[in-house]
Amino acid sequence: RKDTPEEDEEAEAAAAKIVRPQEEWADEAVRRKLAEEFGSAKPFPHVVLMNFLGKDGHKAVREDIQKVDATEKETDLFRFFQTGDLAIRPSAQGSSKASSPRKKRKVALDALSSSPALRALRALFSSPDFRSMCQEITRCGELSDRVDLSAQVYPRGSHLLCHDDVIGTRKVSFIYYLTDAEEDWSSIEGGALELYPQQTGAPPGTPAAVPHREVLPTADSLAMFLVEP
Repeated sequence: RKDTPEEDEEAEAAAAKIVRPQEEWADEAVRRKLAEEFGSAKPFPHVVLMNFLGKDGHKAVREDIQKVDATEKETDLFRFFQTGDLAIRPSAQGSSKASSPRKKRKVALDALSSSPALRALRALFSSPDFRSMCQEITRCGELSDRVDLSAQVYPRGSHLLCHDDVIGTRKVSFIYYLTDAEEDWSSIEGGALELYPQQTGAPPGTPAAVPHREVLPTADSLAMFLVEP
């Protein structure tokens, strides 16, 4: 059977209590330290927040994301499985025209109807508080309320090659890892986010052959970096 509206509200409220950043991330001193770490990081500004939601929040979102369908996608740049657009699009709600994007959006909304923790995470990433945290840590200036949000699944053989993440007016990118918290991830398993420096003597935007740092997909970690061409 389907849940009643009252049950949906109860599930939403319960999820919102656990799917939220750990209290330390709201501390001004912690944010100042993160901003310093971000600015001095090599090969370009970035930072990784460990234990972002905490055990219960991460577990709830991980369980919910497994209810959402993902489609295999492949180009010369990547190969992985990806969900539809999961972000909130307030500007699209008043549109009266039927279009392909609206149909895709309806599918995404329906997919989250039984996923209160995932809805809570979506609300978190779209919130003024999260936007303020990103601005304070990255010192990127004012951010708009637009957020692009989807989930990718990387089974064995999947990949995403080196790229600059420049899309439209995007200023900040972040990755929240939903890997299994019960398993310790090692570099030998792959899946690391590789950060490449600029190749010396090469034209601007040319990456070196070897990454400067590798960020493992540690469960409940949030990686954040500026988008620069």
